[in-house]
Amino acid sequence: MGNALIRRPMQERSRRTEDNVLEATRRLLETKWFSEISLGEIAKVAGCGVGTVYGRFVSKDALLQVLKQDFLLATKRAHEEVVNSPELAGKGLNQRVEKLVAMIVDSYRQHRGIVRELVIGAHGHKASDDQRIGAAMTELLNGDIEFLLSALPIKKRKSSRKQVGMAVLAAINLIQNRIVFQETSPLEFSVSDRDLKQEIPKMVTAYLANLIK
Repeated sequence: MGNALIRRPMQERSRRTEDNVLEATRRLLETKWFSEISLGEIAKVAGCGVGTVYGRFVSKDALLQVLKQDFLLATKRAHEEVVNSPELAGKGLNQRVEKLVAMIVDSYRQHRGIVRELVIGAHGHKASDDQRIGAAMTELLNGDIEFLLSALPIKKRKSSRKQVGMAVLAAINLIQNRIVFQETSPLEFSVSDRDLKQEIPKMVTAYLANLIK
């Protein structure tokens, strides 16, 4: 990771320590807000001392920012794999929606704690950092819209952009609410990731049905 938020040099042992600290923080973020997590907790879960954490990261907030950047890079790779997937070449809107929704569900599940931190509030780091991540995520969203629009006849694409964009945003919001904020849901029954992957594409394609007639 070429990053000013992480102290160098990075020998093999140092890289393992860095990975352990990042993974420990991800695990803690599954059940706590970042502001509630101490460096002592992170160090304990990572199996190292607090001084070691400070030896690898310039600050606690820098640690969160590194995790956010990691999430952005992983998300970009996941989106690129879907958009450039050979198996989807020439496929219709329905298949593309299914693949896109499955990717977003998996990404949000894997990075649940980080997504929650991105959605809710800042914790001392520069606002411009999150703004840059937000801009990058918006760019990915636009790429997803173009990916779905490319399954439509050329003459329909321009007039359909708003409807497709609303469908993608609605799908993301549903996934986010169920995975990232599921503990606040008023529903009395559980909704699995498999349910999300099956039912959200049905809703999206029903909403876009007029475009594929």
